[in-house]
Amino acid sequence: MKSKFVKYSITICAGAAIAFIVWGINGLFNADTAVRVLAKLTDGFFVAGVLLAGIGGLLVSYNEGVIDGLAYGLHGLFGFRNIKKDSTPKKETYHDYKKRKHAKKISVKHFIIVGLAYIIVSIIIFMVYVNVR
Repeated sequence: MKSKFVKYSITICAGAAIAFIVWGINGLFNADTAVRVLAKLTDGFFVAGVLLAGIGGLLVSYNEGVIDGLAYGLHGLFGFRNIKKDSTPKKETYHDYKKRKHAKKISVKHFIIVGLAYIIVSIIIFMVYVNVR
């Protein structure tokens, strides 16, 4: 199991990478005034925060079993079945499928906390931007 420090560090680095991509696309490194720099910084932090918090929200809904019925139906439709060693296909019941899928929940707190932190930083920079402009 990964430590909390590693999970948070990886999530922060992923958010920083997303922000750098947004800043590169928006032209932060070519901005000529402080007002434009603040505007582009706000965009990068906000996009990174929304993406990380959104991933966390989707993982929370997955942990709660929102898409279990759809996933089980698609497994049955496309023929993904548990096959024993004697090559006899065995149909898994819906109850067994849910138990197997949710035996270990995915940790999502770090996505949501880091995403909200990026959004808060974006709001702070936006407030500075509004007062400078």
